[in-house]
Amino acid sequence: VVERAEGRRPSLSALAKIAIDGLYLATKQDATMADVLEGTVRDPRCRAVLLGQSGDYGLPPSKVSAFLHMGLAGHYFRGAFYPKGGGQIIADRIAERIEALGGEVHLRSPVSKIVVEDGRAKGLRLAAKAGDPERVVWADVVLSNADYKKTLLDLVGREHLPASAASFAETSEMAAALFMTFLGIEGTIAGMGAQNVWQFDSLDVEAFYRDDPSREITARGCYVTSATHKDPAHASHHAPAGVTNVEVMTVVPGDLARFGVDAASVASWTYAEHPAYVATKRRLEDDMIRRLDALFPGVAARVVFRESATPASHVRYTQAAGGTGYGLAATPAQFMKGRPGYRGPLAGLYLA
Repeated sequence: VVERAEGRRPSLSALAKIAIDGLYLATKQDATMADVLEGTVRDPRCRAVLLGQSGDYGLPPSKVSAFLHMGLAGHYFRGAFYPKGGGQIIADRIAERIEALGGEVHLRSPVSKIVVEDGRAKGLRLAAKAGDPERVVWADVVLSNADYKKTLLDLVGREHLPASAASFAETSEMAAALFMTFLGIEGTIAGMGAQNVWQFDSLDVEAFYRDDPSREITARGCYVTSATHKDPAHASHHAPAGVTNVEVMTVVPGDLARFGVDAASVASWTYAEHPAYVATKRRLEDDMIRRLDALFPGVAARVVFRESATPASHVRYTQAAGGTGYGLAATPAQFMKGRPGYRGPLAGLYLA
C-alpha cells in the first residue's frame, strides 16, 4: 500500500521497495498459501492465526491460491465494512436502478435454459409455473449470476460450447459448502460486537477441511456474526424488537447423499421431509448453538428462533453446483490468469 504524505509523491526508496515486493509476489502467483508459509512461519499458533479467515473462501491452505488469501487478509487489515440495512439493500438498490431505466425485475421466474442460436446467446427460456406456460424472453445480451458450472453445463449446454470451455467447466473444482444456522436471541449478547468470530477445535487449519466420507458429518469449528451488532441503526431490518440476530456457520461437504437426500428430492422440494436429512440438520444445528453458547455463555437458553440452511438449501434456492455458496474454488489453477473472465465463451453471454 502506498501512502502519500501531505500530498507528496512516494519517495524513490518507497517505490523501490514496492517494486522489490512486486517481484517477490510474482514468484508466488502459482503458489498455495501452504507453500508460502512452509519454512517461513514455523509456530503452529501463528500459522493458525494467519489462516484463520480461510472459511471466507472455503479451501484448506494446501489448495487455496496464496494471492487470494493475501488479498483477503489485506482487505481485513484495512478494515471491513457492512451495508446499512443489510445485504438485501444491495439487491434492492440494483432492482430500483433497473426499473428506473425502464427494465423489469421478475421474481420466482426460474430459468430453464439460455437460448442459443447461431453460436450466440439470444435470450432466456423461463420454466412453466402454475397458470403460466413456458416462455422465451429475447435479449441482446445475457448476464448470468448462476455459478460457472450451472451456467455453462446446464443453462447453455455442452452442445453449444467450445470444447475447451466445456472441459474447463466439467473438470473445475468448487469450493466447500456451508451449513448455516440463523438464530434469534432474546435480549442482547454481552461481549459480542461489530465483528466476526472464528472458533476452531485445533490449530490445524488443514484438518478443519478434512472429511471422512465413511463417517457422519462433523463440524470442527464455526464462524459467528451478527447483523444486529454490525448495523444497530437498522436493527428492525434484522430481527424483531428485543431480539438479536446471530448467524453461526461451518464448512461441510456438499455431497447431497451425505445429508440423506438426492438431486431429485431437492428438485421436487421433498428433501426437507426425509428423516435422515432432518436428523443430520438438527444434529449440526444443535452443535452450532452449543459452540455459540461456549463462546457467549447463557445464549442457548435465550434462543427464540432457529432455522438452518444446508448445501441442499443452496441447491434448491440458487441451484448452486455442489451446494456451495462460493462458486469456483480459488486454487492457483483457477485464480488470477486461470479465472474465467466476465465474457462468456459465447457471443452475447456475460458472467457475474
